[in-house]
Formats: sequence, C-alpha cells, structure tokens
Amino acid sequence: MKKKNILITGFDGFLGSNLLKKIDPNKYCIYGIGYTRKKLNKSFFLNRKITYKNLSFFKKKNISIIIHCAGSPMVGLNFQNDFKKNVLTTYEILEFAKSLENKPKIITMSSMAVYGNQYKKKIKENFDLNPFSFYGLNKKICEEICNYYSKKFKINIFALRVASLFGVGLKKQFIYHVTKKLRNGVFKFWGKGDERRDYIHIDDLCNIVNILLQKKFLGFKVINCGSGNIYNISEIIKKILFILGIKKDKLKFTGLGINENPKYLIPDLSFLNYFCKHKTNRNFNDDLKEFILSQKK
Repeated sequence: MKKKNILITGFDGFLGSNLLKKIDPNKYCIYGIGYTRKKLNKSFFLNRKITYKNLSFFKKKNISIIIHCAGSPMVGLNFQNDFKKNVLTTYEILEFAKSLENKPKIITMSSMAVYGNQYKKKIKENFDLNPFSFYGLNKKICEEICNYYSKKFKINIFALRVASLFGVGLKKQFIYHVTKKLRNGVFKFWGKGDERRDYIHIDDLCNIVNILLQKKFLGFKVINCGSGNIYNISEIIKKILFILGIKKDKLKFTGLGINENPKYLIPDLSFLNYFCKHKTNRNFNDDLKEFILSQKK
C-alpha cells in the first residue's frame, strides 16, 4: 500500500512532537513546518514561519492530509498576538490547501473555549458559540474561516474542540501552572474552585487524530475531544497537593476572576464515541502523578 503524505504544522510543539511518535511510519510519510532548535532533514521538515510562501516548499510533495497543530494554546495572550498565532496561521494553511490541485484533508485544533460561559450541562457540537476570551474568539474565527474555505473550495476539514490537555512534556496550561505555583509556596487561586473541566491526556488526543486520519468525511465538521474525566478545579489542586506532599488546608480561593473564567466547560462526547469509537482507558490519577513528578522543581 502506498504511503500517504502528511504535513504537520507546529511539528516540534507539544501535540506535533507527540504525533510524530504516534503516527505509523509504515502508513504515512510525515513532513513538517514550524520553528525548532533541532537539526532537521531539510527535505521533510522546514524550520520556518507558517506562511503561504514557506508552505509552497511542499507543493510538489503530494500532501494528502494536513494536521494543523501550530498556534498558541495560551488564553492570556493579548488579542493581537493571539490573532497572529491562531487566525493568521490558519488562513495561510487554507490558502496553501486551496492552491493544490488535489485538495488535502485538514485536521485542525480548536478549543472548548469557543462555547464560552453560557452552559450548565454537557455541551454538544451544535450548541451556540459565545467565546469568553480573546483566545476563544480567535478559535471561533478560525472555525468560521475553515467553514468558508470548505464550502467555497471543496476542502474537507475537521476541527477538534479540545478540552483541557495535559501530559508529560507540556509546559503550559492549568495543571502545569498550578503545580509550579504550589512548589513556589503560592496557595491562593482565583475563582471559587467549583469550576468544572474535562481533562484529556495527550495520548488520547493523538489516538483520536490517528483514527481521523483513516476516516472519510465531507465538508466542514467539528468534534468535541475529551476523556470524560470531569473534576472541579479544587479537586485537581487537592490531588496535586497530595502528590507533592503538601497539606490541603493551605489552599484558598479568592473568588476573583469569576467573570473571566467559564464555570462549566464539559463536552458531550456522544459524537466522538460514535464517529471515532473512542473511549479512554487511561487512569487519570496515574497520568496526573506521572505529569506532576516529571516537572522540574
């Protein structure tokens, strides 16, 4: 069977680098673009900014699938920087895909943040979007651009609305920053601690992408990506305190920032379970402990 050619944007980032390990090299030939400090095989990987001009390097590589991992996962960036890192890179990818005679299938990363702070039940993909942050707004814009290009230029695109991601090697996101604060003796946190989230391990997300690589679909589709591991933020912090051997009575919530942080972001995973036949078999407590202990003090 002839190998399919995959292009991964942000190949040296957290998700991209894990996908490089998880995608079967016997089925796929992998190319990549993005910034890295590693030495590269220049015929397969390009250490460049993601622009249409730089992407043109891959025009003759017969790319059949693009996995768009590049962008910023940080909610706290200002609008301009977040827009550049998320929206503009997506636009450049779509322009490149549009220019190819054989349009590649695209799998792009979105976020549960597009839903905002309006729901108190599990959120389905067809629920209205009302972003609560610049990050969520820009992810929504990315989805809208993808939908437009899909309809106008017949490009098949899947947007993955990813829940709270974690795993060894990640140096961003909630669990990482909480652990860092606790190790530095900071025990006060914003909010009330009753904010609820779904936490998905990097291996589960890579498995979902691997399944989608083999799936046929038409048009623009979105899919919630989570694990079903749902916890209050206070529960997560207490688990981390236990792993670090710190007394739980030091933990305090200030109540500040409740208007800046969605209280309930729980994905309904019905479509994921139906379309991908995916359910996690991982042990959350074991994964959390591995992640915490892997971080340098």
